[in-house]
Amino acid sequence: MVEKKEIVIIGAGAAGVGMGVTLTELGMSDFVILEKEKVGNSFANWPQETRFITPSFTSNGFGMSDLNAVAVDTSPAYTLGKERLSGIDYAEYLQLVSDEYHLPLKTDCTVKTIKKEGTKYLIETTKGTISTKYLIFAVGEFSFPVKTNIEGADRFGLHYGEVNSWKEIEGEHQTIIGGNESAIDAALELAKLGKDVSIYTKSSGLDSREADPSIRLSPYTRQRFLHLQQLEESRN
Repeated sequence: MVEKKEIVIIGAGAAGVGMGVTLTELGMSDFVILEKEKVGNSFANWPQETRFITPSFTSNGFGMSDLNAVAVDTSPAYTLGKERLSGIDYAEYLQLVSDEYHLPLKTDCTVKTIKKEGTKYLIETTKGTISTKYLIFAVGEFSFPVKTNIEGADRFGLHYGEVNSWKEIEGEHQTIIGGNESAIDAALELAKLGKDVSIYTKSSGLDSREADPSIRLSPYTRQRFLHLQQLEESRN
């Protein structure tokens, strides 16, 4: 039997849950969110040491939403009592938001195939088949690391998204390819463990004058980098 829904959202991370909240607030209920594992799974799989580069703050009291909230009347800072959230923290927050808004979720539900039939999409999953008029992808990139654009990386390299904890990385000499947020964060965590780290990159947001946060290194990461650099210089 084919289940029918007006809207299907694939992915129950920040984008998927946030879209679900928005639809609910608009009075829409004929939708479902499909998640192959659990709510916030990509965040839960972050390296244990990783923290949000943007701080959470209970600015709701000023009429402004918490910067990391997916619903304007919620606040990770208020709910969890933390400023710099870990991936596990944020996954917990997303689950709490999902519960509060009674979002229609199907977890442990893997999408196997998607076909277009007339004006509808036919989605075959491990929990049945769904027909929908509107299909929204909210799967992100973290769960799908790409290493094939550098020869040998798929055999010898480790993607940031494949790290459980930096403490598990063996070897005293480590090489980082890339020069922005995840690369600098990886280098900092490895250096804190006493490892000799080299960074290779075409460009870096470290000294960029751009205001675009996708180009310029975040103040949080930049401050940590400069602080470690100053410590190394003082030791020498």
